[in-house]
Amino acid sequence: MKLLDDQSLVPQELRDNLENAAVSEGVCTVYLGFNMSNRELGQYMKIPHVLTYDYKPGYDIYNSDDEEFFSRTSVSLYSPSMVNPEHAPAGISSLMLQTIVPYH
Repeated sequence: MKLLDDQSLVPQELRDNLENAAVSEGVCTVYLGFNMSNRELGQYMKIPHVLTYDYKPGYDIYNSDDEEFFSRTSVSLYSPSMVNPEHAPAGISSLMLQTIVPYH
């Protein structure tokens, strides 16, 4: 809200909800550029977005003391350049790796 010059553009109810919302989980993102075409990347990634999720009992996204956290969390792979080739130079492909991390 601090970035808006005119906060009245946002309905008061939504502003109240935003002010009272809990802090969400964090997301760690790694951006990669590959020296390979989107077609070549497509040989490894059949679709542009893949989410790995292997439910493991005891997983808690808020427990930053869990030394096994990153072996339990999910990982998302997304290639923007496979969706739109203009997101990377010709002959280059892009990939985002994302995982949820404890916000604190």
